[in-house]
Amino acid sequence: MNIKKLLFSLIILSSSKAYPIALNLEDSSSANRLKIIQAFAPEVHLDSREKFFPSSVHYFWTHCTLRTFQDPNPTSSMIPLPKSFGPAIARGEQITAALLGSYNQTNYPDQSFILWPFNTEDEGEARVRNEVLSPCYAHMKRTDNGSIIQYMFFYPFNSPTPFLGAVGKLADVGKKVIDTATETVEKAVQLEQQAEGSIRQFFGAGRPYPAQIKLSRVQKLNVGWHPGDWEHIDVYIKPEQKGGNDYVIDKVWYSRHALKDGRFDTFTTVGTHPVVYSAQYGHASYGYTISVMNRLADRANGQGARWYTWKNVVDVGTLNNPTAGNEWIRFKGRWGLVAAPSQQVWWLTK
Repeated sequence: MNIKKLLFSLIILSSSKAYPIALNLEDSSSANRLKIIQAFAPEVHLDSREKFFPSSVHYFWTHCTLRTFQDPNPTSSMIPLPKSFGPAIARGEQITAALLGSYNQTNYPDQSFILWPFNTEDEGEARVRNEVLSPCYAHMKRTDNGSIIQYMFFYPFNSPTPFLGAVGKLADVGKKVIDTATETVEKAVQLEQQAEGSIRQFFGAGRPYPAQIKLSRVQKLNVGWHPGDWEHIDVYIKPEQKGGNDYVIDKVWYSRHALKDGRFDTFTTVGTHPVVYSAQYGHASYGYTISVMNRLADRANGQGARWYTWKNVVDVGTLNNPTAGNEWIRFKGRWGLVAAPSQQVWWLTK
């Protein structure tokens, strides 16, 4: 290969240009939907320090007990650690997609359910040669000028970013307070004040410190620790030319933490696939790398495992018409402490 061809290949492999692909958005067959979803599925670059990896939903629920419980805030995307759980409904391999789907809003409008893992800090499914093989889940919504494809990533566990120096003790302090029933509120508040003092000292007087580590009572002390973690990006596609059948990526919404934290980042592509840089432990999605911890306490060097999601992307269908084996999207409950994706405000299709 000569130098010109090599340089051209490198440009094609990673570029901010949106490459067109011929598609028929009018064909609603399952095969065609999957073709469209695969065409724009992202390439996810994890941080080299990551140790909490993605998994399939099946992996997670077979490592859980399905229970009833009193949800303190059913409309919240995430809740504090419950003080107690209700009776067990099913456990491990007894849980199926159809069973989960039956515990939905229609059948149980006044009850809440939770999938609680046996190991709350599950590190996810194994990689092969540093490649993530877990499925990515997607669904699609037509627009006046194309479609929005929502790609969802599931992680069994979300951990706080390990801060440097004294700040790095924050997660351990918080988990101690939450896990130790004998700790008093007074003691918890004292620990909170010590931790916040260390944070202020680390970031320096007069400098703002990351919004996610502004502390508020015991529930906020162990910031970022929660079993279950649903992340997503939204890929907007449009015709390259008005009335044409060649489609390109128009823009990409990268979600992170609270809804207000997401952004339409400038994106790069590998062919037709947008690149996602996943933040260490918290898995927030970015269109760029972060070498120094940002205001959301995220860092993402993009030098870890690769996740070529188009190799194993699952079209889940819609809430009213899930594809076979994906009835779990109707589940009205929590995956760990996090609301089911179809219960979140960002869910696209009914």
